[in-house]
Amino acid sequence: MYHAHTGLDLAFAYGGLIIKDGWELARNPIYSYDEEILLICNQYWHVPIETIRRGVANAPLKDVPDTASILINGRSYGVWGNMKSSDRHIIDNTVPGYTVINVQRGRKYRFRVIGLGVDSMIRMRIEGHTNLKVIEVDGILTDPLITDHLDLNAAQRNSIIVEMDQPIGNYWIVSEMYPGPGPRNGRAILHYEGAPDPTPLMTMEFPGQTEEIELDRWILDKLHPSTSVNVGSYAVPKKVDTEFVIKSFQRNFPE
Repeated sequence: MYHAHTGLDLAFAYGGLIIKDGWELARNPIYSYDEEILLICNQYWHVPIETIRRGVANAPLKDVPDTASILINGRSYGVWGNMKSSDRHIIDNTVPGYTVINVQRGRKYRFRVIGLGVDSMIRMRIEGHTNLKVIEVDGILTDPLITDHLDLNAAQRNSIIVEMDQPIGNYWIVSEMYPGPGPRNGRAILHYEGAPDPTPLMTMEFPGQTEEIELDRWILDKLHPSTSVNVGSYAVPKKVDTEFVIKSFQRNFPE
């Protein structure tokens, strides 16, 4: 992935850089899929960058605006957090509404998911689809592992294979600040071919905030580089005898 490195522009200028896997992966039944889809989940503010910068520059932190929304592929909808209704014009798009992801029942899709949280992790799940097969973490192929959600730290990338095996319909893709709380509008619509028109769902509002989620290690200790495809990685130690704890703090430097 790429993002801006000027001030706080990283929250507004970003994208995915996709490097295609070789033919040997496509022929491996463990990793086979029919199509791929890019999903970028990120925090977003509906105030000028300078407002955020002034708040972050205070020590201790003071008057930092709350995250106003979570975007999936650059889109969301509604009025959230502590925004005034009079500011709504700032966030309405020319064609308002959540991103719609079109799929076909019976096909397998590789979702390349990028977490672009700024001061929070991102938790992502797909309504009705609990068998998310993780096959890649930060560019390294892994032995497949089934999970019902992804936990993504800032700038982390995961690939999951999802089989469209549910009844034809529209399903929410949900992205939340982790551990939260945060806005409930991190949504996209997974639209099965033949399902009802998703347009009415595109402008459904989800007021209020999410519940705080208890932090855990997710499935990180079970993810290992692939043993069925040569990924050129080193052997992973079976035992960890030293643990490093890195703490961060804020320091305000004079301009």
